[in-house]
Amino acid sequence: MLAKLKKLRSSQLLLLFLLADLFFIFFHILHTAPDEWLPFFSNDAFAITEDLGMAEGFQYIKEFWIFLLLGFLALRRHKKELIGWSLLYGYLLADDMFSLHEKLGDAIGGLFDNSLNGILVADLELDDIGEVIGILGIGLLFALILIPTFLRLQSDARPLFRTLTWLLAALLFFGLGLDFLDRFADTNVIQEMFKMAEDGGEMLVMSVTCWYAYALTDQTASPS
Repeated sequence: MLAKLKKLRSSQLLLLFLLADLFFIFFHILHTAPDEWLPFFSNDAFAITEDLGMAEGFQYIKEFWIFLLLGFLALRRHKKELIGWSLLYGYLLADDMFSLHEKLGDAIGGLFDNSLNGILVADLELDDIGEVIGILGIGLLFALILIPTFLRLQSDARPLFRTLTWLLAALLFFGLGLDFLDRFADTNVIQEMFKMAEDGGEMLVMSVTCWYAYALTDQTASPS
């Protein structure tokens, strides 16, 4: 059994990740049906948009694995340029588990005059604006770590860094871009479609990222 697991190619691992994501997305679609149609799937644990649901738990595991794999490469394979990336995914794990950026948004929003609470600015409340400010601040912190690291890299090490950057950009597109757009949806149906695309897209991108981090640790896999 162990010998068979060791021979598992990284491409097969990616397929397993993606099939698991599609499994959760399929059950999310069943969950959105009226309760009288499919009462067995009414539990919020089937929803990919719910915190602490089954899909969210799988997402935590992938983030944890990415954190460990990139940390292993940085410390044991002497790829010091990946320390910042490992810390970034460690932060993303903590953020997802403990809603750090939402709490930061509440704190920043609270710095404004409390009498302004409830006033909308471009359909955004003060807490939403606080979240944006907080995310930008955290993004700037990691940019100050990652950008100088990239500029110091030799040309042969840069493709790996670029791939991780594109994967992060895709994650931000689904996690922040679609999250912002769904606030302007005209109907609940469109809003739910945006939310499913947001969380489903995050899951798929995180699966590809986890597979890529694993492939980097596999001597038979291409690192770029």
